[in-house]
Amino acid sequence: MEGITWFAVIWSLWLQRNSLLFRGGSMDMEQVWEMVKVRSWAWLHSKTKNFHYSMFDWWEQWMLCIKDYKGFL
Repeated sequence: MEGITWFAVIWSLWLQRNSLLFRGGSMDMEQVWEMVKVRSWAWLHSKTKNFHYSMFDWWEQWMLCIKDYKGFL
């Protein structure tokens, strides 16, 4: 799980970087963080067996979901 979350962080930062360089966008860390949560949930939901958290749960309390999931393993 940590690997997928880490890749979501890196991928979101990379896309934000590309937006800054190639489209003249601005750095919006809140938007980057939101995309990290969306991507990590989507990837975990589609690729991880027994990942039973709703997007709402993940969005509001992602740290608790990670801790709970680790305990489930």
